[in-house]
Amino acid sequence: MYPENAAKQPIAFRLTNASGIDSPCAVLAADENTVTVTGKYDGEVWLRASCNNGYSHPRTISQLCLKVEGMGASVLDPYGFVAGGLCDQSHGELGAGNEHGITFSRDGVSMAGFSNVDFGLAGSDEITLPIFALNGDPYVMEMWLGDPLAGGEKLTDLPYCKPCIWNQYQPETYKLPRRLTGMQQLWFVMRQKVHLGGFHFTRQSRAWQQLSALGADALYGDTFVKTEDGVTGIGNNVSLVFDGMNFGKNNGVKLTITGKTALEKNTIHVQFLTADGEQREMAEFTHAPEWQEQTFILPPVPEKCSVVFIFLPGCAFDFKSFRFEKL
Repeated sequence: MYPENAAKQPIAFRLTNASGIDSPCAVLAADENTVTVTGKYDGEVWLRASCNNGYSHPRTISQLCLKVEGMGASVLDPYGFVAGGLCDQSHGELGAGNEHGITFSRDGVSMAGFSNVDFGLAGSDEITLPIFALNGDPYVMEMWLGDPLAGGEKLTDLPYCKPCIWNQYQPETYKLPRRLTGMQQLWFVMRQKVHLGGFHFTRQSRAWQQLSALGADALYGDTFVKTEDGVTGIGNNVSLVFDGMNFGKNNGVKLTITGKTALEKNTIHVQFLTADGEQREMAEFTHAPEWQEQTFILPPVPEKCSVVFIFLPGCAFDFKSFRFEKL
């Protein structure tokens, strides 16, 4: 017999793949009587509903398989936790690990690949891996960009050595040799057996990074040349656009530009562009025949915006890089 308040118990809903791992292919919204599932990427998703009916654990569980089509391949968010079980490519023998993770083979080489990991414009160079090793021996996990057997690039070695806590993952955080941006294919390679719970990257703001002029999201104008050093020979009506800048609340910023100019003074207009309008400041870069850093103090700037460096007629500038710093 159910408890008297069974009908009042809320129903919990989840969207998962067939293995019970939260799926990136759809999102749900639930109210008292209705659940709405909205597709994001192609694939099968399982709508799972559970109710405790007054008990301390689920007593009723139901599921429904839904298929999403015409939305495009699924994308993984590295800033949320990506479970090892979402691995969609492999070489060698992989097994199911604890808590939706994966296990690498005890003998030989085994490899796990994750497609379509979207780091966005800002990117990140810091990864955290929850690992369960069967003993306290030292291990080395290789991290690759692209399939190691099909022209991929080995990014780095990730050493791991901690006393074993049986059946428990222990997180280890690593600084990578460079920042990963845009869409990437991540592979992890092992020659010993360990459990990998998954991975997540530290979210980092693009606004406070040292950015190369060559990394502009848009570059247009009458006169400029892209070289190994930067964008050189900047003349009439040239703009360099950097999207996705998030400065947060600020009391002003310090802008340091690395460049050179034969002019006594080269005026650079710095535009902060939002959906509501623009704010424009000026940086007067003085004569510098060789690469030189010059710093400018700017008033408070919008929290979220695109930054546009504008060079008007009469400019003669070579632009290498820039960075913003908090005041």
